[in-house]
Amino acid sequence: FNYTRAFSSVDYLYEWREEVEPGVWVTHRDTKTRLLQGQAPWAINVSLSYANDDTGTTAALLYNNLGRSLDKASLDPPDRRYKESRPLLDIAVTQTLPFGLTMKMTGKNVTGEPEVFTQGDHGAESSYEEANPVWSVSLSAKL
Repeated sequence: FNYTRAFSSVDYLYEWREEVEPGVWVTHRDTKTRLLQGQAPWAINVSLSYANDDTGTTAALLYNNLGRSLDKASLDPPDRRYKESRPLLDIAVTQTLPFGLTMKMTGKNVTGEPEVFTQGDHGAESSYEEANPVWSVSLSAKL
């Protein structure tokens, strides 16, 4: 089990001009803070492993979850796009076979959790991307 918490941000100067009366402009400056792009504030990783030397079988079940992260940065908060937290479950099974062969089966995102993106700091859903499980089987030989 592994839990990591981190907070990373960047300060920037936000500047805009406003015409307060015809021909009279005022420049406003404000220091703002936003998350770093792609930086999740927390991560959880859990793994369960099994190994049997007598049968040549190994198996691993992996759970990963990252916190909400900034996917597309913008100076204007309503234009920021976030990737929402998504739990992922992966599996891997390996079996040694006669004649130096090894078979491996893996499954990624076996529960088919979609990717959800939201717009702005208040989280209005902007897109929903299906993410089907990905399965693979391989056979290798030891020469």
